Amino acid sequence: MKRFSILLILLLTISLIEPTQTVNAASAKLNKTNATMSVGKFLTLKLTGTLEVPEWSSSNKLIATVNSKGVVKAIKKGHVIITATLDNNEYICKLIVTEKLINVTVDAYYYFDGVGYINYLAGSGIKCTVTDDGLTFTMTPSQQKALLEYLQDAFDKRFLSECPTYYISIDRNDSFTTFIARVDAAKFKSNKDSDADSDTVFLNLLSYSMGYQNFTGAKKMAFSFKIVDNKTGKTLKTVVP
Repeated sequence: MKRFSILLILLLTISLIEPTQTVNAASAKLNKTNATMSVGKFLTLKLTGTLEVPEWSSSNKLIATVNSKGVVKAIKKGHVIITATLDNNEYICKLIVTEKLINVTVDAYYYFDGVGYINYLAGSGIKCTVTDDGLTFTMTPSQQKALLEYLQDAFDKRFLSECPTYYISIDRNDSFTTFIARVDAAKFKSNKDSDADSDTVFLNLLSYSMGYQNFTGAKKMAFSFKIVDNKTGKTLKTVVP
């Protein structure tokens, strides 16, 4: 009788134990099947509907990698498929990696080429938001390159035409930090407004230079401007900020 009681208690105990829950891999699914991310960003993929751990893989590790926990890192621009494999079932996420986004904040209005500059930005795909620090432009490296090329071209085509007629040319370096104005020395010296003219040119150049450097992401600004005799190269005036 005692042996029977022990057996009965054992059977009752076993029957009360909650069975371990298992989930069929066929009911599992990825939390994302399509995603877009920029270079350098991370994304965590999860296989839901199962307690089992899948095996993760990337179709192209040069574009994006994935670790054993499903954390994806974007490496370079392109298309790639991230796969979670469980019990011979594959669950895929189609991933698009875009160029790394650059944020540039401009805290003032800069002289470029008036309406042309505004129209260029409007059609460039570059996003602009108003912040407490000014205007923040969000762009890809290729958009930044195209913008800088546009500003270079706009400067070379338009700036000199807005200077006094005795200005022959304005040379600049590629980073828009150094400018040399070549002038007709005789007209420059005889013109009673030459000082005021040079101050106006200086201010416009400074504005253009600061704006251009801002769009390159420069953290430290530099600027120099001098006026020289077009024939001899002799410095007639150096203007400093």
